[in-house]
Amino acid sequence: MWHARTKGARQAGQLQVVGIIQEQHPDRCRLYAQWQQFDWPILHDPINAIGARAVPMFVAIDEAGIVVDSVLSLDRLDAFLSRPPATAESAVGIRPPSREQLYAQGEAMWDSAAAKKSAEAWMQAGDALLLWGKPADLDRAWVAYQRGLELAPDHAPLQFRLGVAHRMRFDLLDDPDAFAQAAAAWNRALELDPNHYIYRRRIQQYGPRLMKPYPFYDWIQQARAEIRARGETPVPLVAEPTGAEVASPQTSWTAAPAARENPDPQGRIDRDGGTLVQARVVVVPATIPPGSTTRIHVILRPKAGVFWNNEVDPPVVWIDLPAGWEATEIETSTPVPSQAETREVRSYDFELKTPPAATDRTLSGFALIYICENRGGQCLFRRIDFEIPLRFVTAEK
Repeated sequence: MWHARTKGARQAGQLQVVGIIQEQHPDRCRLYAQWQQFDWPILHDPINAIGARAVPMFVAIDEAGIVVDSVLSLDRLDAFLSRPPATAESAVGIRPPSREQLYAQGEAMWDSAAAKKSAEAWMQAGDALLLWGKPADLDRAWVAYQRGLELAPDHAPLQFRLGVAHRMRFDLLDDPDAFAQAAAAWNRALELDPNHYIYRRRIQQYGPRLMKPYPFYDWIQQARAEIRARGETPVPLVAEPTGAEVASPQTSWTAAPAARENPDPQGRIDRDGGTLVQARVVVVPATIPPGSTTRIHVILRPKAGVFWNNEVDPPVVWIDLPAGWEATEIETSTPVPSQAETREVRSYDFELKTPPAATDRTLSGFALIYICENRGGQCLFRRIDFEIPLRFVTAEK
């Protein structure tokens, strides 16, 4: 709507527009912008450095760099455009630093943060390393945030930033534990600041349908199809959205239609034990009230030199449910490729409804997989066991 409404003013040279996105994955924003044919730049602010507590927000800045309206709306746009030009004398005159200068500032902040014993100093160092450094600097960024939290454990922005750094490590550095660490940090940030829109949306993005306000990325397939129909190549995505991210909201609970039989009731299938495939479980939200729902992400990642065998049945995921617990169908956001052997990470999602008297416990489950050692090597059928830790919060009396 804003793109269409401001087109005339932008083409006439009256207005320049810059977007800022509070998005974990900038490539998803680039795909959306390509689909909608946006012709303005969009900046990436994954850590919410601007301190927005809710989006969307619109800010009007005049020719001199002065903010003249911090709650701009479409019906106030004409008033902003009709303002007399700002004078040269009122110009702010700030030259933004280069990327190299910003990164150097982060290095300097790292050196001084320990001496200052300041959570804010560690946060600034982490920000510079995460935003302006290289992928290898992500490890130092999360260490900086963690050291800040050692000084201020209840610092919600630090917790949120720590979650962003961990999720980037999961996507860019293939750290199998980083997604769970990200979810835990975001969950803690929301506990500390439960009214923060952006913190809540990040949990809802990966959480159960009953807590979703809308589907987050259900537009992606349509966008790709329409972009290809225009003769263009869609922007590639670093991380394909999971089932949770494309799922539509629900107003009532829907369990799996019928109970399946345990595919290995006597435990006779050979277990892998993590030699060939790593299994990681992420629970979102990490803590819930008894009687509510949560979403479980089971992530299977082949070890180096190990390949999925795609010429047989896809993996089967099984969960041992206690009496009184319910689960949805197990979904996968990773279609089986057409190639005979591949190495992609595979994600399996489902939701749990817990009984009103539920207490902390660990559920067990397993995946039955077909895997090959080395390309064209020996192919095996194996069982991968995993555990699902569930933690509950109770209302304060």
